[in-house]
Amino acid sequence: MRKKLEESRIKQCKMESNNNYQVGNAKRRIVSQRNKRQHATEMKDFISFLPLELMLCVFSFLTLEELILASLVSKEWAHLVKIYLSVVPSNLNLDELKMSTGIINSHRTILPHELVNISLMTRVSISNSIISGNKKFKQFVSRALYLYSRCKVKKLFLNLCYNGYHSSRQMVDQWIQFVMTNEVTELEINFSNGILIGYDVTSKPYEFPYIQPTSKSLVSLKLNLCNFLKSNLQAFCYLQCLFLKFVKILDFSIEDLATKCTMLKDLTIACCLIPLNFMVCKKDINFRSITVIRCFSKRGPLFPIDISSPKLLMFNLENCHLNTETNIKASNLIEMGIRINKLYTNSGHRETLIKLLGHFSQCQTLLLNTWCIQVLSYEVNFIQSPPFSFKNLKHLKLQSGLEKEELIGISYLMRKCSYMECLTLHFHEARQILWDDLEEQNHIFFDFEDDQYWQTQSSTFYC
Repeated sequence: MRKKLEESRIKQCKMESNNNYQVGNAKRRIVSQRNKRQHATEMKDFISFLPLELMLCVFSFLTLEELILASLVSKEWAHLVKIYLSVVPSNLNLDELKMSTGIINSHRTILPHELVNISLMTRVSISNSIISGNKKFKQFVSRALYLYSRCKVKKLFLNLCYNGYHSSRQMVDQWIQFVMTNEVTELEINFSNGILIGYDVTSKPYEFPYIQPTSKSLVSLKLNLCNFLKSNLQAFCYLQCLFLKFVKILDFSIEDLATKCTMLKDLTIACCLIPLNFMVCKKDINFRSITVIRCFSKRGPLFPIDISSPKLLMFNLENCHLNTETNIKASNLIEMGIRINKLYTNSGHRETLIKLLGHFSQCQTLLLNTWCIQVLSYEVNFIQSPPFSFKNLKHLKLQSGLEKEELIGISYLMRKCSYMECLTLHFHEARQILWDDLEEQNHIFFDFEDDQYWQTQSSTFYC
């Protein structure tokens, strides 16, 4: 009996084990099939089958970095990304300093203005990070420009840590070539971050190569810290706006600029090294606005200005010398600003300022700083019948500290602006200037109590 019971138990155990084995196999097959279906679902490319409008909506939520990563998935995705970029004109902001430090130090990006106040050791560390991140930045820019080829780019901004090496210059040449062969409307290139992070300042600045194609799309060009040659002008003949800062203008004048770039309307040069006669033009130019800020020639900040522009509407002159060679003819000028920061004045400066104000008595907006106001304060004492009046002036802007040496000039200007509607005072510290040959007579003209001055002048203002 025992043997029969044991044999039956053994048979029963075998049957149970066989059933469990079959059930386990069935479960494993079910799980495997489910995993295959799930994996197939995850690997299925849903974006490629979306309607184009919905696909563009999805891509609109992605940053440029994410779009570049998406383009690396497959050729089909790269094609979809290019379609999106071609449909939606956009701004392309490529900042090497910000992006490179972000690659190396992902916890905190070092911004340009922060580099000024850091220690030398930290600066060297950041500089090394920039150099190591430079390769990745170049790859990123090259990929981004590849995706934007034959696409409309409203504005391309390149903020570069340029070091003057041949490899860097060659890479920038390729990026400039991209701009000239694609539809880029505005281009801004800043080469100054190389100096900011400690590159050798004696290295040769970037100099534009000879550019064969002419871009009809590029209407605005802004350059910072490079060399600009006359041979470059032909490639930018469709420009309407040109802004140059810390640029060496080597071999051409404003007349060459007006001749080569016939569509140019707005010109701004700031802190530029210019040829001595850059601002001299023998024929009329058709610019709409001209701004000259703290420029200098080989003779320093002293250079002649002799231009005629009948269509000129706005002219600004800041921190440049006024002399007898300053002559500006603009019969339709609407807005004018003169800001001179000098420690002295002489009869030539004063005569030039009075002549300029007389030529532009038809302007509607006028900006003068404390130097101009003090010059007028002195000159009023010699002018019994002022030779001009601002009959069209609506807005007078004065940068003043309301010191005694300025009060006569302010009062004089307000009397000559009978139809003025708005007076704006920007309060600045008034630097007392030296009167050169008239220093001994200076005390005679300002012999009054400044706190009582306005009470004696209030009845003469008609504006």
